[in-house]
Amino acid sequence: MLNDSTFNCNDVGGMNLAGNTVALTGSDARGNTASCQATVTVLGLFPTVNLEIVAELCGGNPGSITVNLPEVNGQVAYSINGGASW
Repeated sequence: MLNDSTFNCNDVGGMNLAGNTVALTGSDARGNTASCQATVTVLGLFPTVNLEIVAELCGGNPGSITVNLPEVNGQVAYSINGGASW
């Protein structure tokens, strides 16, 4: 059983960015119970984005844009032409 299993935008980052503490309680068929706490951190819809831009040089390097999303694990979709392709 969880004391809180629903989170929303009001829970982003948790209390002082330390996360949201939830209590977990389990029991077996003989009535034995155990409890512990866990921290749930809710990430915002828009993570921190760090950009590094290297300008194109005429007749030289083609230039580059490096995007770093430190709070995101997994795949990220992006568009470089206003959403015409992803």
